[in-house]
This record gives sequence, structure tokens and C-alpha cells, in this order.
Amino acid sequence: MKKTLSIIALLAIAAPACNRLDIVPDDGESVSADCMITETIIATEGEGRTKVSIREDNGGFTWDAGDKVAMHASNGEYYVTEELGSGGTGTCTFTISYPQGCVRDAFAIFPSSIVSATEVNYGQGSQSLDVMLPDSYSLSQISGAKTPCPMIAINEPGSGWVFKQLCGLLRLTVKAIPEETSYLKIDFHQYVAGKFSIPSPVEPGTSTIAVQNASGSNSTVITVTDFPDAADATCTLNIPLPIATYDIVDITAYDSYDNALLSSTRRIRSEYDPSYTASRAHGKKLTATLVSFSVSSTKKVIIAPGNLVAKVDNSSPNRVGDGDVYSASKWYFADHQYDFNEDDELDGTHTICDHFGWIGAGTSDQTLKESYGLYSSRKDDDYSTTSEDILANDWGKNVICLSSASESSYPSDTWRTLRDDSGDGWSFLFKYRSTSGARFARATVADKAGVIIFPDNYSHPSGVDDLQQINNFDASFEINKYDEVAWEAMEAAGCVFLPGAGRRMDFELFNPGEGYYWMKSSKEVECAFASAFVNHSCYFTGEMHRYYGCSVRLVRDI
Repeated sequence: MKKTLSIIALLAIAAPACNRLDIVPDDGESVSADCMITETIIATEGEGRTKVSIREDNGGFTWDAGDKVAMHASNGEYYVTEELGSGGTGTCTFTISYPQGCVRDAFAIFPSSIVSATEVNYGQGSQSLDVMLPDSYSLSQISGAKTPCPMIAINEPGSGWVFKQLCGLLRLTVKAIPEETSYLKIDFHQYVAGKFSIPSPVEPGTSTIAVQNASGSNSTVITVTDFPDAADATCTLNIPLPIATYDIVDITAYDSYDNALLSSTRRIRSEYDPSYTASRAHGKKLTATLVSFSVSSTKKVIIAPGNLVAKVDNSSPNRVGDGDVYSASKWYFADHQYDFNEDDELDGTHTICDHFGWIGAGTSDQTLKESYGLYSSRKDDDYSTTSEDILANDWGKNVICLSSASESSYPSDTWRTLRDDSGDGWSFLFKYRSTSGARFARATVADKAGVIIFPDNYSHPSGVDDLQQINNFDASFEINKYDEVAWEAMEAAGCVFLPGAGRRMDFELFNPGEGYYWMKSSKEVECAFASAFVNHSCYFTGEMHRYYGCSVRLVRDI
């Protein structure tokens, strides 16, 4: 029979302290009149110190006043230590009482929220150990130097406890939290809360809380409550992460009426890799600034963290009109905002495409409609048949997958294209919105020419070269140049970059360095609207032949 451990107590990651890894013998024991053994046990940290690797200094681990540990005894029950009277050291002494005749057995767990486990050998033999990670925390539980990351130690008689991590940790710094914020919702698109089963035998230093061991009604969302009434606050949150590969995290601030205020979509990277695999030994630091992009006087959006990409199925294209129609086995965002496919596309051999034709709803062939522009024809009539034809299928209707190592995804209709026919769109974003000053700047990022779009509430990060010629349609792409390191800081501050990915005709790409991004609205039979930036200008109602393969950058409403 399984039991559940509710992980609710707190672990301190305070200032540098003694980093001992050895086992210290216990100080002795005594037997009371009621035949209870009282023992003092030295506890210290062990290897695989998730919290160590995320600090700016040497990351010394310390115990905190009030900490308690649950100890498993040979009668199958757990006994909880007395609270620590003081903390601040990497090694401390716990006092515990348990019945005479019993011996310490199997393991000890921190935090100590285990009160009802009674089965003998629970967590050993054929019986698994279940751990509950909560889906909600108050700010005080996980902010600053505290985290509820669980640890486990071997519990042998005559020895101390060397605690080792059971999962990973994200040290998430959230900036620009609005004063009206009542709570944050943090969506990892992976199971991070609920019941996680640790297979037997449980082995400290080897056993982990992993997503593949999740069961029951698990959640991908962590809610953090009890934010102070402070404008543009910055909070550092220490969140336990079960072992898994994480790609994108969405952080959204809500007021007390459940209205979304600001949001951020950030990749969880290790250096410049698109995803991060949590582990016991290596925590992860990430900064996210809550932002919005106004696309009308009443609508705000978040812009996707990369151009839309289709994984092309080349197995059986359909011949329609003067071209081949392909399908996509997967839709996802490019790994980096500046990434785009620089190779030929839709020739039956290449497996990805990020330049799409604009299929009108008047097109009679259903297969063509559902291709979302994965079509190689250069004949105008193949793409639409009626004037003022609407887009057949908004690309945001697709399920957007995340990293290749993850099965998680955004449901259909989470994202959409911007449009200028319903009062919101690229024109307002670039020309008319009120901001802190900067709306856009032409630039080169990671050696790719393009346009940086700044959020409404942008603050330029320190240590990054100042921007030149902001809001200037005629500026050179060379006027602002940023490498990957500088761009990472700007992306953390909420910036978006649209690379000049060129445009496709047939299988070939033309005009690299110039950007062409589809809108949803239509111009006429042969053409549709696109926002574009070329060598010395930007325009937002340009007529583009629908057979051109243009880039797509989606948005989601907040």
C-alpha cells in the first residue's frame, strides 16, 4: 500500500556555510521511563546539492530554525524530530524520540510532513514511496533563500544523516510584477505538482522525483500567492522541479478579480540550448520580466518566442494544381528568436519548413486548405478563387508542441496571427502604441538582420549597449548589433526579435536579410497583406502574392 508525503516545510539556502559531506557519528542516546529512546543525530548535506549550483556566491547550504526531519523506524512508523532552535550552519543536531526496541530503519526525509505512514518497510521491497508536491505556495514559502525542495538520507543506526536531493530546482526571478497582482500562475507544460512515485528500494543519491513517475491528477501549473502591494516588484522564487526536460515556461500575473495583467513566455535554457533537463546536481537560474505588447487601444498580447516551424511529412505529398501539398506532423516554435531555415524547402527531401503560403478559404480543395500553406505552387489561382478571400486556417489553430524531448504542448487556438482588419495588428504595434519610449529598432542579433520589438513597459538591461535610432523605419540594420549573450539579457527583459528570413518561391529562399510576416487579412484574389521590412524601410499593409512563402510569428492574448 502506498502512502503520501506532503512536502510543505521549508529548506533554507542561506549565506555561505560549512560544506561538509562526511557522516558524523551520533552524539549518544538515552532511554526515558516510558521506554522511549531519545537520540541526538548529526545531519549534514550531501552531494547532488541542487541549491548550491544556483547561488551567485559559493552556495553554502544551511539548515533553518524550525526545521524538522521525519525518521523511519523498524516498526514501520515515522517519528519526527524536535524543531531546530536555530539555523545558519551546514551541519546541525536533531533530537528525536522513538520506542525502545525499535531501530532506525531505511531513510529519513526532509521536510517532515509525514504523519500517517504505518506500513512496515514502506518505501522498501515492493512498496513504492509517494511524494506530494503542492501546486500552490505562498510567496514567503519559496521566495528569497527558501525552497520546499525535498531531501532524503540513509537512516542507519549509529550514523548521522547525509541528506541528498530528490529533484531539481528552478531559481526564477520575476521582474515588473504589477502592484495589483494577487497571484502568479507559472505553467511549465510538464507535470510539476501532484503525486510522484519513487520506486523501491529508495536509495538516497540515486532515487529521484521524476515526471515519468507521476500519477493521479497532476498539474503543470504552480500558483504563487500573497504578493505585496508594491509597484514593479522583483521576486526570486525557488521552485522544485521533478526530473524532466523543460522547454518553455509561461508566467502570468492576475489581480484579485482573476484578470490577467502582464505575462511572459520564456525558454528555459542551459546556455543557448532550447531546453533544460532538471537534475539533482544542477539547479537552473532564469529571469523573466512580465510584459505586454499593445496591439490596439484595448488589446494586449504576448508574442511567441520564435518563428513558427512545421515538421514536414514528405512521405506522400498530394498534387494539387501546379504544386505539391505537404502536411505537418508537428508545429512548433524555432529554438531561438533569431533562428530561421536558410536551406531550400518543400522539395520532398527537407524535413522542416518555416515559410508558408497564404491559403484562401475560397480554395476548393480541402487538403490544400488544411495544409496551412505547405504548398509549392507559384500559380495565384491555386491559392484562392474569390476576391476578399479570408485565410483558410489561422496557423494558431494548430497544436503547438514544445521541445522534441517533451510530449507537452499548447492546445489549439492558444496562439493566433495578428490582423489589421479587426482593430488590432502590426500597424498599431509599430506605429501607434504608447510605450516607455521604444517601440521597435532595426538591428542585427546573432549575425541576423531583423527588427527588435520592445514591450510596452521596457527597461533596457544594464551592461548592454544602448539602442540607436529607435522607432526609425529607415535606420540601418547595422546600427544596433548584439551577440547571443547581449540578446539573452534583452530577451529576459521582454524583447522580441523578428529575423529577416526572406521569402520562399517553389523550394528556394530569396531576399535573406529582409523580413516578410503574414497578417490574417486579405487584399485581393492574388495577394494578401504582410508586414515587411527591407533594406531601408518597413511597411505593414504590403501586398504579397499568396504563393510566396512568408514567415509567421504568432501571438496569444492576455
